[in-house]
Amino acid sequence: MPYYHESQESGPDSKVVTMLQNILKTEITLLIESSSPSLPIEEKSFDQYIINVEEIIFAGSYSMIYLANHCDHYHYPLMARIFEPASQIDPHKCKFLRLLKHLGKRNPWLISTWGIYYDTNHRIALFQEFAIHGNLLEYVRSSNLYVPELQLIGWAQNIYNGMDFLGSIGLCHRSISPKHILLTGDPDGDKIIAKLGSFRDTIIYHDIQTQTTLHQRCRPLCRRFEANFHAPETYGTDSEEFNPISADVWSYGATLFYAGTRTYPYNYKRPSKELDSEIRTMIQSRINLSAEAKQWFYGLLRTDVTKRTPFDRIEKDKWFRIQVE
Repeated sequence: MPYYHESQESGPDSKVVTMLQNILKTEITLLIESSSPSLPIEEKSFDQYIINVEEIIFAGSYSMIYLANHCDHYHYPLMARIFEPASQIDPHKCKFLRLLKHLGKRNPWLISTWGIYYDTNHRIALFQEFAIHGNLLEYVRSSNLYVPELQLIGWAQNIYNGMDFLGSIGLCHRSISPKHILLTGDPDGDKIIAKLGSFRDTIIYHDIQTQTTLHQRCRPLCRRFEANFHAPETYGTDSEEFNPISADVWSYGATLFYAGTRTYPYNYKRPSKELDSEIRTMIQSRINLSAEAKQWFYGLLRTDVTKRTPFDRIEKDKWFRIQVE
């Protein structure tokens, strides 16, 4: 079920629109009114987790990440992120933790959250799925080859499915980039699959009162000169706004384009005044992409939002629908 947008109301099937509106209202209300996302470590369920303190993945000022396991699913790789009290995260009111609990293990194309716990000092233990192949940025940088096109299609389908689920429950990721695409093993085979992770910037995009998309305020224009995979229209003055769904489509396209070409869609340090033409030239210059792939990417990366491929039309493209074994 794709993102809801106002134009659907004029469509032929009003029952489907009403159903989608009701689902969005239920999901958004559940998220906003949810109880504390964290459980005390005295809960018996906490004892089912094993934190491998000698296997450090990340060490920061306010948190550490370790490899972890669950007793009932020992062969399923997990990670435990331990937030120290100095992080000042409220285990009961933190919106980010509420979101992670709400997502839980509901969708196979999102990095799953298994449990959130806290102690008397407000030290927080967050248990999540561990992506054994790291993130897409690391994968591309460590490889001397372009991601093969069939693999690219598979990952495009994986990420699309994750975005589709978020959209169906009223959420927009807002930070799709190679760093936030996690690669792991397929539990039903030996191929590498892609999942959406890092939900810190995720927003509620739907206003359940007006049944409209909540537009977002633009970022400062000075941030245009960064390779952050945000759509061009997300930069502007304080009074300007953008559609977060359309912006996520551009980020999705830019992320996959980087995976297939190891190139940003345009020269972000000196962007052209004719940015759409620059992006088109960049896409056409990639000799490792098929003509069908180039056409698909250009549709996603149009600078004019009205000409950009809408989210619900992505899966209808012939290149996207190629069966991946």
